[in-house]
Amino acid sequence: MRLLHSTSLDFHEYHDDVPSYLILSHTWGASEVSYQEMRHLQKVEKLPPELRRSVEFLAALEAAAGFDFGHGQSITQRSDYKKILATAAVAKSKDYDFFWIDTCCIEKDSSAELQEAINSMFVWHQRTGLCVVYFNDSHVVKRS
Repeated sequence: MRLLHSTSLDFHEYHDDVPSYLILSHTWGASEVSYQEMRHLQKVEKLPPELRRSVEFLAALEAAAGFDFGHGQSITQRSDYKKILATAAVAKSKDYDFFWIDTCCIEKDSSAELQEAINSMFVWHQRTGLCVVYFNDSHVVKRS
């Protein structure tokens, strides 16, 4: 299982001894952030601050990586990226170091990983410490 850290937004992979985590149940938006896009953002975070502040440089990196600008926004400007940030904030506020979102924690380009995720999703939802329900216009926290 691949989880996002609620502070760093780095991925952490677990096969056994999965730590307690929050899970996001949500409606999919038009511009969901993929696993590849999250990996890209994690690499960008390691760049020097002056490069991370350059909108032009970041846009060039995204274009070079082949990301679709069909929505007219960079990854971090999308409302669906803000959903990831909101989930991280809720996880931190509820003392969860990790959270899981299907859209960005599963590498959908890998058919083996996608199949494993589909087969495991019920158990992942069952074992979560907290489920956050997020709709495009509001979100509600409810204990699972």
